[in-house]
Amino acid sequence: MFRRILPIAALVCASLAASNPADAMISADSNCRRGQVSLTFDDGPHKNYTPRLLKVLRANDARATFFVTGKHVSKLPKLARQMIRDGHAVEIIRGITLN
Repeated sequence: MFRRILPIAALVCASLAASNPADAMISADSNCRRGQVSLTFDDGPHKNYTPRLLKVLRANDARATFFVTGKHVSKLPKLARQMIRDGHAVEIIRGITLN
């Protein structure tokens, strides 16, 4: 499983890097005990990146967790619904401030 997920993560990052290299980072955890990794994406949905990301995940039968903001979901509710239809976990981030 781990050998399968890293190429998927690389595909996702490569597709995002085409537009914004700062958004594409891969961090492999060598302490993966059960042969699984978690793909997480924050602060979406984004009108350009999220559809491309969903397409790559769908093509590789992979699931991810999306941590979304209410503000972005209210602007792009169709994308949030698509994430759920595709079987991804979607969590709304509330009340977080970064100093």
